[in-house]
Amino acid sequence: ENVRGDSVQKLPKYLNRYRLLFAATSASDTVIKSSMIENENMDRVWFDMAIPRDIDEIEIEKIRLFRIDDLRSISNDNYALKQEQALQAMEIVKRYEQEFYQWLRALSIEPVIKTMRLQVKEAIDKELDRAIDKKFVPETYRENMQKMAEQMFNRFLHDPTQELRKSSAEKNGLNKVEAIKEIFDISTENIDFKQYKEEHHKKGYEQ
Repeated sequence: ENVRGDSVQKLPKYLNRYRLLFAATSASDTVIKSSMIENENMDRVWFDMAIPRDIDEIEIEKIRLFRIDDLRSISNDNYALKQEQALQAMEIVKRYEQEFYQWLRALSIEPVIKTMRLQVKEAIDKELDRAIDKKFVPETYRENMQKMAEQMFNRFLHDPTQELRKSSAEKNGLNKVEAIKEIFDISTENIDFKQYKEEHHKKGYEQ
C-alpha cells in the first residue's frame, strides 16, 4: 500500500523531489539525463543498478552516483580486507597457541621444584634434630640455624630452578623434567595440578 506507480513522463518531478534514488530498468538506453536535474544544490545519492546503465553521466558535485560496477568493486575490496583481517586473526591465534603450550610445558616443572624444596626442608629438619639430639648444638639455636640453612639452600637452588623453568618451556623440556624427577626420585602422580595452574597462571601466563 506504500508503493505507488506513475508515468515515466513524471520522472523529472521525482528526481528533483527525493534525495535517494535506485534505478533498475531493462531499458536499452539511459532514462535519467542530466537535463532533468533542476536543483543542483540538493544533496542526493543515486544508485544505478541496471545493466546497461539507467543513469547518464552526471558531473554534479551534490549528487553521489554509485553504479553496480562500483558496488562490485567495493564488495571486492571489502572481501579482500576481510581476508587480510582473517589472516591477521589466525596469526594472533597461532601466537597465543604457542604461548599457551609453552606455559603448559612450563607448568610441568612447578610441582617438581616444589617437591625439591620440600625435600631440602625435610633434610634440614632431620639433620637439625640429629645435631640437637647429639648435643652438637643447643635447642635454642634451632630456629636461627633452620632459617640460615633454608636461606642457603634457597640461594643455591635459585639459579638451577630458574633454568629449569626456562628449559621446561622448550619443546624437549618434558625430557629434562623427567630426568630431574628420576635423579631426585620425585613422583607427581598424586599431585593436584589445578593448584599449580592457578598459581602459575597468575605469576607467568598473564604477564
